[in-house]
Amino acid sequence: MVRFKNHGVVCSGLKTDNEKRFDLDRKEKEMLGFRCLRRRSGIVRKRIAVTCLVIVSMVFMGVVCGGCKKRQSSPVPSVTPELERVVTNRMNDVAYREALKKNRIQQGKQASELFEVRKQMRVCRERIQATLPTNTDAVALKEALNKDAEWRALETREKTLVEADKQTRAAARDLIRLRIEEEGRAVEAVAQGRARAVDAEAPRK
Repeated sequence: MVRFKNHGVVCSGLKTDNEKRFDLDRKEKEMLGFRCLRRRSGIVRKRIAVTCLVIVSMVFMGVVCGGCKKRQSSPVPSVTPELERVVTNRMNDVAYREALKKNRIQQGKQASELFEVRKQMRVCRERIQATLPTNTDAVALKEALNKDAEWRALETREKTLVEADKQTRAAARDLIRLRIEEEGRAVEAVAQGRARAVDAEAPRK
């Protein structure tokens, strides 16, 4: 409250021009200070947001780069090549023993059939020889046999069986020879560390 004298009367509640200007300046300063404060607060918030964004970006890039370096620097596990599996004793080879068994069975069948054919040929010879004179020589007997149809059929069958038996026996010899050579290579490969023997994994039956 401002008091001043006017013709001896004291008046209250009235402000001078200077006082009004002072109040106006004070309000303007307060408003200006408030605006500056708001402006500074906005600037600070923006700076904080930018700083946080920069920090997050740096952390993200660090994680990505670290992961890439880790993947690049991680050693590649070496793959050990698997050794060839070989049988160093041919009699431990199931397939080889099975092949020998089949060859032996085939030889047995051919030998049995050949025995029966020769038995029939002997009977046929005796039958034809009985029709000839007692003093007939071998040449005459051969001519008589060649004229007999049953004899010719039996003789042809005999030749076929003999040739088949020769081929079967030759196949058995080749099978054994090749398997022995393969066995030698297997033993050498195991000795040089290029293969692994699996004889124990193939038990004989």
